[in-house]
Amino acid sequence: MQIVYGESKMDGNTHHGSIISQDNARTLAHELGHKAGQYHIYDQESKVSNTSENKDNLFNSRENPNEVNQRESKKKKEIFLKIYLIRNMKNLIILILYLLIISCKEKINSLTPPINQDSVITMSSVSNYDSIAKLVKTKGDTLAYSELFYFLKDSNKRDRTDTLMHYSKIMAEKFNNEQAYLDYFKALCEKYDIEVNFGDYSSIDISLMDKSSKQKAKSWLNKMLEKKIISKDQFDSIKK
Repeated sequence: MQIVYGESKMDGNTHHGSIISQDNARTLAHELGHKAGQYHIYDQESKVSNTSENKDNLFNSRENPNEVNQRESKKKKEIFLKIYLIRNMKNLIILILYLLIISCKEKINSLTPPINQDSVITMSSVSNYDSIAKLVKTKGDTLAYSELFYFLKDSNKRDRTDTLMHYSKIMAEKFNNEQAYLDYFKALCEKYDIEVNFGDYSSIDISLMDKSSKQKAKSWLNKMLEKKIISKDQFDSIKK
């Protein structure tokens, strides 16, 4: 710190005093100017305009209201920028986590072997299935019979066709259910991937079956003919 003694004259008057500065030539000159009667550019008495062009003027200072406002404005901008960056950083982190989760799920799915639909057991409740089967076998309940198709719809072909043939035969022969006659024949054909269109019997070709199954199909068709479920023309049109 320096203490400078001297005098300055302004308007013919001599001024004595001391100047204190902080080892800074600019500050020293600034304070000397005040002793000589100079005002800050932002003081009302100053003849120098307080504009941005004069911000480097020797008689400007940090106390300049304009610069204070600018510093506060700059500080606010910096704070706003920090808040903006923090918020966006959070969003970025959330996005990255979301993408990681999706990626992990896809990887897990790719590693999980596909379910063999033929091996799915569709009987959601064995006891419920047993009660439905019992209604079919003992009472010929048509609603229970329809529910059996729902239980078996996703089973493998062999289990489905064998089970349907078993219960449809009971419904047909024991309870004389016409639909069951058709269901039995259709299930038998399905075992050999033979398409059955009861609207066009000529499209049905049981010659694709093995000898034993073909004989079984013919025997069943004869029963359907006797029951007048199909006509003689329909019977004859089936390829045998």
